[in-house]
Amino acid sequence: MNLELFFLGTGASVPTRSRNVPSLGIRRGSRTLLIDCGEGTQRQIQATALTLPGLEAVLLTHLHGDHVLGLPGAILSMEMAGRTTPLRIVAPTGSRRVLETLLGAFPVSFPILLEEMSEEGELADVLGCRVRALRTRHGTSSLAYRIDEPRRPGRLDRDRAASLGVPEGPLLGLLQKGEAVEVAGRRVMPSEVVGEERRGRSLVASGDTAYLPELATFARGADVLVHEATYGEEHAHLAAERDHSTAAQAATVAADAGVEGLYLVHLSPRYHDPQGIERLLAEARAIFPNTEIPADLTVVEIPLPG
Repeated sequence: MNLELFFLGTGASVPTRSRNVPSLGIRRGSRTLLIDCGEGTQRQIQATALTLPGLEAVLLTHLHGDHVLGLPGAILSMEMAGRTTPLRIVAPTGSRRVLETLLGAFPVSFPILLEEMSEEGELADVLGCRVRALRTRHGTSSLAYRIDEPRRPGRLDRDRAASLGVPEGPLLGLLQKGEAVEVAGRRVMPSEVVGEERRGRSLVASGDTAYLPELATFARGADVLVHEATYGEEHAHLAAERDHSTAAQAATVAADAGVEGLYLVHLSPRYHDPQGIERLLAEARAIFPNTEIPADLTVVEIPLPG
């Protein structure tokens, strides 16, 4: 099953010609969610393989306008497409009244399920995964999200199975699923031919936040960290004043967390040219070499771990 990231908006609060305001699409198999939905997100979606009618949930990191003002238009488009299935919208604790006011101005006929999330909470069955949150530092109620796939069965040792008399075919599949099988009067147990369970894939999205060392613990061992990097080191004072992060600070979190890859988003418009992007990349890669700055509409597939 594929797990893909769609970088729909990689800019900060002001869009530029090349970068829209924040939104990240995540598709697992045929199931899709968004993390944040800035203005223009639905138009960005039209340039990808994602579809609004197939969207099952939106996770909002916080309620600043550049992260939520695309919701009314996206929801109205779903209404016009004849959506009948519920849409799940998750936001930090204390968000309900604002969202009810925002979305109540655009009534639709399908159910909208508003849920408040705290860092003590956990969401079940979002893309078939486990979702947890961490409170971040952004001057308002704000969250980072972690999405973890279920653990996978261990590897099947076909040679060992053959030595026990298990032929190629359906019996191997049953063993892989954890079921014992009968072969020539002998009961073969999964533990005899299947290795230990393997972890699934995991990803973390920071949302907007000042440098937060606790985020490294939260992201420990994830395959991918998508972290805001609004500023370079020359503007570290602005990052501190405005509760944002620098590229180097994001890289420090990635290195401390031991993630596989880091993607920097929420770039200030001041880094609109190639030279600016290269400066941010150089600052981050000096700390965490496997860093990328995706362009809008970049699609990244997260491979299965070994």
